Amino acid sequence: MERLAVDPRLPVSTYPPDVREKAVFLASDMLSEMIRDRLSVVLIPAPDPKFVNHNIRACEGSNPEWYSYLWNKYSYAPTGRYRKNRSLIQRSRVQSALNRIVQGKDHAFQKRYGGYDFAIREIILNRIEELEATIPGFFDTLGISEETTMSEIPF
Repeated sequence: MERLAVDPRLPVSTYPPDVREKAVFLASDMLSEMIRDRLSVVLIPAPDPKFVNHNIRACEGSNPEWYSYLWNKYSYAPTGRYRKNRSLIQRSRVQSALNRIVQGKDHAFQKRYGGYDFAIREIILNRIEELEATIPGFFDTLGISEETTMSEIPF
C-alpha cells in the first residue's frame, strides 16, 4: 500500500487537489456520522433480577468507530477516588475541528494549537489509504477526481 505524500501536521489547504477533495469529502461524512451516531445508554430490566426493580445498563446507540478509536488513543486512567477512564478528547471540539476541515480553515499543528485538527487529519489520511487499497476507484464512483473542483462537491 502506497503512503500518501502529505503531512497530517499541515492544513488540508496545503494538500494536493485530489487528496484535499478526498479529505474534505471524508471530513464531511465523518461530521454527519458524528451528528447522527451518539453513545446512548439506557436502563432495561435485568434478565436475572436479584431484587425488585433490578435494572442493568444497555447500549442503545454507539459512537462512530473512528471517534471511539480517537477517544481511546487519548484516554488515561486517573488516580484517586474516581478511577473511571477519562479522555482528553471532547466531542464538541472534534465537531469544530471537522467543521474547520470542511470549510478549509483548519490549523497547522503547533505545540499547543491545532491538536484536534492534526488528530482528525491523521484519521482521514489513514481512511483515504484504506479505502483506496481495499476498494480501488472508490472516490471515482463518487465523482471525486483530480478534475473535480471544490464547488462541484455537493455538501
